[in-house]
Amino acid sequence: MSHVYACRHPKTSLAFDTTWIAAIFASQAFDTEQAYWLYESLMDRLAGDLKPIAIRVTSVVLPQLLAQQDQQLHADLSRKGFDSASYGALLVSWLPSIFASALPFPTVLRLMDLLILEGPLLLLRAALAILLVMSKRLISAESKEDILRLLLQPSADELVSPESLVKVMAKISLSDKVVEGLKTKALASLANQRRN
Repeated sequence: MSHVYACRHPKTSLAFDTTWIAAIFASQAFDTEQAYWLYESLMDRLAGDLKPIAIRVTSVVLPQLLAQQDQQLHADLSRKGFDSASYGALLVSWLPSIFASALPFPTVLRLMDLLILEGPLLLLRAALAILLVMSKRLISAESKEDILRLLLQPSADELVSPESLVKVMAKISLSDKVVEGLKTKALASLANQRRN
């Protein structure tokens, strides 16, 4: 599916492998054509958010949003050296797979449903929710490497179940306007860093 999408949309370059997303649609008993059109529809909505620069910008915005949601967790992660590069490594794994690289399949399916319904802002809400749901484990981690390992391979227990994740996500209020403002500032900051 991802190859067909690339052929149909040669000017849309997805820098990351999105076969996870295609596999999810194909696994849900859709016929091939139906699965492809769902994949194309989602990729059309997400293509801008899956580009390397967009993921880099999101790696700057995510810790800012985390600080608004849980100052203690944000401070603890920062103290352990979990910086925007660490968030970037995390997001490069999470976003192109719609979290399938890290979460149990039932949770990924629930996120996929919500993503189709709500759009790209859901990716940020889900990333924040995972951080919040796992906060006790993250705070007990000793290093940024331990934090990254926990987040890239969380256990399949109740902490990342569809129900617990959606419950936390429901409490996270993000507006497109606020997020776009943060992304614009982050992009300008990244551009200034490149010039210097």
